[in-house]
Amino acid sequence: EPATVGPDREASLELLEAALGEAADRAGKRAPGETVEGVDILLSPGVYEDLSGAPGRTLEVLAPGVRLMPSTPGAKVELRAALRVRGARDVVLEDLTLTSSATTAINVLEGGHLVLLRSRVAGAGTVIFLQQGDLEATGSRLAGVPGTGKPPQWAVRELGRCRLFLRSCYLDAGSIYLSDESENFMDRCVLEA
Repeated sequence: EPATVGPDREASLELLEAALGEAADRAGKRAPGETVEGVDILLSPGVYEDLSGAPGRTLEVLAPGVRLMPSTPGAKVELRAALRVRGARDVVLEDLTLTSSATTAINVLEGGHLVLLRSRVAGAGTVIFLQQGDLEATGSRLAGVPGTGKPPQWAVRELGRCRLFLRSCYLDAGSIYLSDESENFMDRCVLEA
C-alpha cells in the first residue's frame, strides 16, 4: 500500500523523511536473500522545503524499490532539497521537480541506482554526481538553479564504475564528466554546455 505524504507544507519534508526512514527500516529487517517489495511514496501537490532556513537539506534513500511520485497524475510537486541514494537499487523519481540551490542536487553512491522519469532536476555546482552508481533518465531535464546567474559546472559527474543511460533528455546545466571506467549511452538528448 502506498504511503501518502503532505499536504501540510510545514511538516511535508519531515513526513517525507519519515517515510524514507520507514522504508529503510523495513529493508533492514529482511532476511538474507529475501526480496523487499517496492514502496510508492505519493506526494500531495505543493512545495516541500525546509522552513528552518538551514541551507543544503539532504534526503537520504537507503531502501531499494522506493518510488517518489505525485499523488494524482499531472499534479505539481517540487522538492527543495538534495537527494542521496546510497546503495539502494531501483529508486525512481517520477514526474517531480527537485531543486537544490546550495549543493549537488542528487548523489548516487556505492552501487545505488536511480531512475528519473519525466522529472526536472536543478542543482548548484554539479546537478547529479555518480560514484559507483547508475542513472537512467527518460524525458527529464537537468538544469541550473533559476535566478542564481551562474550555471552549474557539471550536468553529470562520474567517479569510478558508473552507468549512465539518458533518453530524450535536455541537459542545460554544464557538461558531462565521464569516468574512464563507466558505460554511457545517450539517445535523442540535447546537451547545452
